Amino acid sequence: MTKKKLINVIVILAAFLGFIYIMSTIPFCSDDWAWGASVGAQRLATHFRGYNGRYLGNLLILLLTKSNFIKTVGMAVVSFSVVYLIYKYIGDGKLFYFVFALFLLVIMPSNIIRQTMAWASGLANYIPPIALTLLYLVIVKNIFDKDKPKYNNLLIPVSFVVGVCGNLFMEHVTIMNVVVSIGVIVYSYIKFKTFFKVHVFNFLGNICGAAIMFSNSAYGIISSGGDGYRSVAGEKENLFSWLLKSIDRVCTRSVESNALINILISILLLTIVLNITKKCEMKKGKKRFLLSCVIFDFAYTVFVFIKEYVRFPAGTFNSPAMNIIRCVLATIFIVSLIVVPLVAYEDKDRAFKAVIPILAESVLIVPLLVVSPVTGRCFYPPYVMFMLYSCELMRFVMENYVNSSKVKKTIYTLVVVGAIIGSVFYTVKYTEVRAFEKERNSFVSAQIEEGNKTVYLPHYPAYLENYTEGTTPRPYSWYSLWEKRYKDFYGIDQNISIETISYSQYKQMKNK
Repeated sequence: MTKKKLINVIVILAAFLGFIYIMSTIPFCSDDWAWGASVGAQRLATHFRGYNGRYLGNLLILLLTKSNFIKTVGMAVVSFSVVYLIYKYIGDGKLFYFVFALFLLVIMPSNIIRQTMAWASGLANYIPPIALTLLYLVIVKNIFDKDKPKYNNLLIPVSFVVGVCGNLFMEHVTIMNVVVSIGVIVYSYIKFKTFFKVHVFNFLGNICGAAIMFSNSAYGIISSGGDGYRSVAGEKENLFSWLLKSIDRVCTRSVESNALINILISILLLTIVLNITKKCEMKKGKKRFLLSCVIFDFAYTVFVFIKEYVRFPAGTFNSPAMNIIRCVLATIFIVSLIVVPLVAYEDKDRAFKAVIPILAESVLIVPLLVVSPVTGRCFYPPYVMFMLYSCELMRFVMENYVNSSKVKKTIYTLVVVGAIIGSVFYTVKYTEVRAFEKERNSFVSAQIEEGNKTVYLPHYPAYLENYTEGTTPRPYSWYSLWEKRYKDFYGIDQNISIETISYSQYKQMKNK
């Protein structure tokens, strides 16, 4: 092993151990209580009939809630695989792109992180399918090479299994996987005038997986309006009102919340366009078009940054007219991310490789406009596609326009420092989460040992609640349901009443 490869292995292993540590700090909460106790066993006994078609996601969360050790290792492997597979997709073996992918992960919006990587139930359904999509893209990335692809025969059953398994976790990723597999087949046929068994079998696997998922009776119940939690457009209110609310929610979480990565993408696209228009002979109309696109991207990014980080009066951006304007702006932004590489790159294979993630992200977003509920965790797969796109742009810039070793070192240093700062930040936060979870569990246990029939359960402090999901039984009409599940998971007598209290009340009680 060369010194370079050894360093790569050491850094990647260190990163994986970092994932192990952080996942060891994540508490079981909310839906985990149901899956890890009698409710999960009941759902398994009925083969999830009438619940959902996320069969592998359901089985995974049943496994993760068996023990802290299984949860820690399982969550670490799944979360780490996304960063590693992006690094493999980029394909040149440079450690920089692994660190860059890690940096992009730690600047992910906190509302996505807390509902996926910081929550076993969220992780089980939302991260594995996009990881399997990335695995397939790694397998077929050779379609963007000049030479005709060659595949080991073992990849034929592997691609089929990846297709089936990837479609048994999350509905909108299932739809995207089918579209991606069709896109790979069409692109390869146009370019090489032939079909490849690996591509065809992945498509067949996707169709089988989708058929298995959507054959579950739950989707018929939802579409008929018989589900009290999940619904589709126009079921409970008129379609226009529904779409206006969906546009607000989807625009916010799919594009506007990604202010930091949007800034980075805009800088990379501007760098590409400025260099290409200088070095290449290009018609003035084409130059103006490209410059207009990147100027719009920057203007939109500034708008998004201001909207996300400056406080405005409530409702400023939520009127029907404003929602439509935001939707149009977000759509133009996404289209620009696709168009600029396709128009600017001389190497069209490289251009298509770059824009595939944004095309996939667009497919992921559309179904979220017509279903409810849609929460932060639904946007983990789209964000991963933005990560992949950003890495492709960065590689193009580094290979073509960064010739100075000093500039390269500066970029490397900024990315490494950013990744380290983000990693340390989350390490500190989740170390605090684990400490409070242990403290809270001890507080509850002490009350039970004293024979109290009413046990007080404190909320997390406000500065930690933004990084956890459902750590306390939910209030209002569903409180009794989640109280029962909490007691069931922790083996607390159901005759004991759980009463939630604020963190400040807890501190007062503790001091007394």
